[in-house]
Amino acid sequence: MPSKDDQFLQDSDLLYVMPLRILPLKSGPIKRARLIKDAHLNSSIELFHMEDGASGQLYLSELDAEMFGGNKENMEHDLHILESVTRLQSFDVYSLRIKLREADITVTSSDFLTLSDAKKSELAGHMKAFTMPLIKQVYGHDDINIEDAGDIIKLFSDPDVGTAIEKLKMLSRKLNIKLNDIPKFLEDFSDIYLSFAYYQQYLDEITPEMINFIDEIGTLKESWQMRQDPRLMDVCVSLENDMNNLIAGITGRFESFNLNTNSMWENITAERFKTVQNLITTHHATIGGVLCGLGSKMSAWRSSFPTADMGGPVSRAEVLLSDIVPGMDKIVKLEKSTPLAMAS
Repeated sequence: MPSKDDQFLQDSDLLYVMPLRILPLKSGPIKRARLIKDAHLNSSIELFHMEDGASGQLYLSELDAEMFGGNKENMEHDLHILESVTRLQSFDVYSLRIKLREADITVTSSDFLTLSDAKKSELAGHMKAFTMPLIKQVYGHDDINIEDAGDIIKLFSDPDVGTAIEKLKMLSRKLNIKLNDIPKFLEDFSDIYLSFAYYQQYLDEITPEMINFIDEIGTLKESWQMRQDPRLMDVCVSLENDMNNLIAGITGRFESFNLNTNSMWENITAERFKTVQNLITTHHATIGGVLCGLGSKMSAWRSSFPTADMGGPVSRAEVLLSDIVPGMDKIVKLEKSTPLAMAS
């Protein structure tokens, strides 16, 4: 079973990196590598990476028998798995849970498809918005201190308020589950909204970058030199529209999740919780893929132009055409692939 070293924990929290040691691969060199998304949203196998940013990457088609130890049986086994995972749009743990199960790929341990404890603690602020209604139902107030998602379960496992026991019994009746099953419900509740908080945090971080990018495209369109290129102008308009639509689309999903969550607490039942849970999990792969793609694009843009005033119109146009445009159609198509439906 792979160890959770510092690098593994860092990778677990990212949307665009997957440690290949979590997969049932047989070839040592491949098993020690990582799968990463590049600016074109293609998956490459990173065999090594240095502190200065240098890394050795190969696409699946570039792997030779030596990478599999010269063992044909291992090579065929591992290539079958790699062909499946390289097609995934995102490597965040929530998308992986769904997509690896669909591909009938069993990970080394389900424990590795979780966020690190550090990331969970970092998301505590986002989690409070979702956990407070539950806490208020049980305790009658919401001034309970919660540092991370795990505290929710601890809180209800050993309530420090006498009336909480009776309210927990009432909650178990509403959810049509046994009192002893409440901890399992809380684990499910915590996990589903931890995923919500995880994606929400990433969206909050990337949205300003996208808005700045749209502004910089606008500046590029104002360049007299660039206006002489009708194709480039069409590309700029298309990118502006795509970025604005993607921001609106993903934001709309989160607004729907919030609305449905608030509505759920007005009359909590097992069916209503399951419906909202399914609503959110149905969108995991879509949200993860869109955010992963947009994050890769914004990272590529900002690595070329760290500030808005760096780089001339020509160099900016070149990066747009070489790194930003390729793969944008995949992001747009993915965002449209899972229409938003309101929970009843």
